[in-house]
Amino acid sequence: MAWRWTMVIEGQCPPQTPPACPHRTGVEGPSNRDDSGILPRNDTLLILANPPAIGSKKDHYTPARWWSVFMEACMHQTGLHAYGSVRMVASLPISDAQQVIPRTIIERKRPALLTENVALHAFEVAAPKAPKDPNAWATLKGWDLMTSNALRVAQRAAEQGVTTPPGRELPPIPLAPESPDQGRIPLPYVPRPYTEWHEKVWKKITTDTPTKDGKLNATQRRGLTQLNKENRDVYKRQYQATTIGEIDELTNTLSRTAADPRESSAALEPILDKIKAAKSTVDQILSEVHYEVIKEVPAVVDNKRVALHSGNFDDAILHWDRRPFEPLLITPEELYPREAERSVLYFEADPNPPAVQKLNQLDPSQRDAALRLFEALSLTIGTRNLMTVAEFLELIFPERPINDIVKSIPGLAVFAAKTPKPDFDNLPKTIHGSPEAREPLDPAACYQENLDYDLSDVRVRTLPISTLWDIFVEYQKKGNTNLSTVQLTQLLGGTLTSFRTGWEPTKRFH
Repeated sequence: MAWRWTMVIEGQCPPQTPPACPHRTGVEGPSNRDDSGILPRNDTLLILANPPAIGSKKDHYTPARWWSVFMEACMHQTGLHAYGSVRMVASLPISDAQQVIPRTIIERKRPALLTENVALHAFEVAAPKAPKDPNAWATLKGWDLMTSNALRVAQRAAEQGVTTPPGRELPPIPLAPESPDQGRIPLPYVPRPYTEWHEKVWKKITTDTPTKDGKLNATQRRGLTQLNKENRDVYKRQYQATTIGEIDELTNTLSRTAADPRESSAALEPILDKIKAAKSTVDQILSEVHYEVIKEVPAVVDNKRVALHSGNFDDAILHWDRRPFEPLLITPEELYPREAERSVLYFEADPNPPAVQKLNQLDPSQRDAALRLFEALSLTIGTRNLMTVAEFLELIFPERPINDIVKSIPGLAVFAAKTPKPDFDNLPKTIHGSPEAREPLDPAACYQENLDYDLSDVRVRTLPISTLWDIFVEYQKKGNTNLSTVQLTQLLGGTLTSFRTGWEPTKRFH
């Protein structure tokens, strides 16, 4: 079965997409420009792109970086977007595609941020069969979150009337085997993806010959011990992540109770006691479990936070969690060369992207500092992906109280830990939401004058692009705007190539 672009374009891309890519002559120009939004668009042109994979590790211009340049040009209306943003169907190597549309929070780096700046639609149209070891994303995502999200995607596809052609369904990710004997420390089986590691261990358990008396031999016992330990480690990670999730829910309840005009500080005490007990449980796990076992907990926690920060997958931060349907299956014989596994992505710009709306709050002559801070953060977030919001804000707003920042940027409130102020009962219960917040306002997502805020356990990578741009705009208003992009990047702890710094070495090495 041959892979055809027309099947991708006609069957799975949004209906306004033309059935074929027209010749460029006559499709670019002011007459085809739609200025109804703040970001002009040109729907008469559809780009088909196939950037080649890099041939050497010395080649830094990867397809993901090529995509990033395309996104930057879209935001600034240059290049192919000079007469309005154009749409694109692109074939990218799997590793690059997952940088553009990350499946987990740890992959949310510069290409993803640039895409989030301008995209109305950005999703994976088609992909090859998942590798045997899906550990790169499925394990960190968490089985329950992954399956719940897949269920919502199926509902979304049904609502939009999107059907997958027969034979184009991606095969499901298999489950890891359940131990036949959990040994001396039995724990519930934790659903998780089947990996190459499981295959090797299961082979030890099932293929070796037992001893003469019917007992497991040394190799089988070793495999059983390994499988039990791995299940136990995953259980402890999930238990800690679930407990942190409970703290997040209790914090939201605290916010809503604190905003209730009928309640006093006494109503908050039971909630605060539950939060204290949950934090004690987390501390106990940290003291009893080896770091290697729980070092991935922040990723598990953050994946849930970015997917369900509003309680709904439709508001998820990652485009992957909001995909309109599951990618179509690309079989090996449809790729050339055969070993080149590539995914097909679709991009369409938002005529009113939140990032541009935020930037437009500033006078054109005053936008440079906000853009420089975005550049610095996007170039840093890949290497400092555990940087907390509190650290970030302290660097760009030194000595400014967190409460004052949250008051200026209410979008931060939904992520923060909260405690009642000492004089809670004497303070107003007014809530201050973001200008774009939907009515009725949810106190959990608003600034409240009777609460103190703490962002030391919230990582920057979990903030939605609209909140990040609120921070960039606030930096233009009240930050040290004399810092260059290089200085800001160094301030945030990032590094730059000589190309980015504008410095060219005088000595030639080749």
